[in-house]
Amino acid sequence: LRFLPPSSIDNIYLTFPDPWPKNHQSPWRVIQEDTLELIRSALKPGGCFYLATDSTIFDEWSRKVFDIVNAKTTSRGSVQHWEEMDVCPSREDWLPVFSKYESKGIEKGRYTICRCWKYHGR
Repeated sequence: LRFLPPSSIDNIYLTFPDPWPKNHQSPWRVIQEDTLELIRSALKPGGCFYLATDSTIFDEWSRKVFDIVNAKTTSRGSVQHWEEMDVCPSREDWLPVFSKYESKGIEKGRYTICRCWKYHGR
């Protein structure tokens, strides 16, 4: 992400990242405040960040990090950068295939959680 020109990407997709489920592993999760800053920098205003995971731990973590980033932004008097979409666009539009990993998770009783956040500009 560091090497992408600013405001150059319409959408970024993160599908089934390692959830690092134990509390002491949280620093290794891909979604961190610094990562969201890199994503924000690369996205064009109005662009979206899409997440697909079958880990409720990772889903909750990601939502928390987005909320923290928004809270810091608004506390500095800026407009909230990220809006979690109430309804994520149809999966067929952005993730039309099922990976081998996802299929194995479904067989084990897990389900896919899809989230989308829209970036509202600088």
